[in-house]
Amino acid sequence: MSDPLGKFYVPYIGIRGKGRKCCGCDTELCYKWRFIGSPLIWNTWNDPLLINCKSAVNQETILTRYTLNGNSGYLVEGDFEGIYPITRNVRGTLWLNLSAMQVNGTGTIDSSVVASTVFNVQPGSASVPDSRIQRSWYAFGLGMEMSF
Repeated sequence: MSDPLGKFYVPYIGIRGKGRKCCGCDTELCYKWRFIGSPLIWNTWNDPLLINCKSAVNQETILTRYTLNGNSGYLVEGDFEGIYPITRNVRGTLWLNLSAMQVNGTGTIDSSVVASTVFNVQPGSASVPDSRIQRSWYAFGLGMEMSF
């Protein structure tokens, strides 16, 4: 039994930029941003699951492994950070991160049965068309910088 293990291969293209007035960040708003994306993504994903239940009269021990070798999907990711001077020695900051990824493919479920007296499970394999791994997240924050 092991932890879920996945590898993702993503060739991406991105763009980044920044904005700053001629006087620097001491008197005007400054910001920087980054954006990357890809319509191509490949992965290998293995997720083992062990069910082990035992009582005085029944036992259920099943090892199932889900595998997905995806070959299509997308990745989109972006960052933004802004700095605004409040006073000469104090600056406020705002940052934001966004990310979304999806991989599509055909998954496989392989089941090995050691003992099954409750559910009477049979060992075997099955193909799972239209399988996908999807993740997305966002994070944001406010900060204050002081210089002495």
